[in-house]
Amino acid sequence: MIAKPSILDQHRESRSIRRPPASDSQPGVPEPFKPAPFPATSSSPVADNRLVVGPRVKLSGAQILDCDTLRVEGHVDAALESRVIEIAAGGSFNGAARVEAADISGRFEGELHVTGRLKLRAGAQIRGKVRYGSLVVEADATLFGDVAPASQADNAATAERPSAQIASITALLA
Repeated sequence: MIAKPSILDQHRESRSIRRPPASDSQPGVPEPFKPAPFPATSSSPVADNRLVVGPRVKLSGAQILDCDTLRVEGHVDAALESRVIEIAAGGSFNGAARVEAADISGRFEGELHVTGRLKLRAGAQIRGKVRYGSLVVEADATLFGDVAPASQADNAATAERPSAQIASITALLA
């Protein structure tokens, strides 16, 4: 009859530690931390420099430059020059932003200059000076302030017209 190892024998074997032979280290002195190398980056010439400000995170007093995409799920109080800004439903941005495209579901307050498409999703709230290349507004988005297409606003400034139009647009499309 073959004897099965007991639970106690299995426990003893699992507790024994097998260490590799020590290289140039002294006994009792731990090896220094050696971080793993960074993974190889993609060979594409354009990197996605994406910054995400998560929920419950507050970023204040910053100037954000050279960022391809800023995604705001928390709160940002900053000046931004980026390619794209995305503001999630729970996110808010206060300050000035100059971007190529904006997709807003949350709140924006300040000066927003979008050279391309500005998309306001349901529940979005924008307040301030807004310039845009093209505008898409979903139902229940709200836009208050000095609002004009970018080209019209630039022409108005060079023609020295009195004051810019003050607009209050509430989209209630259902």
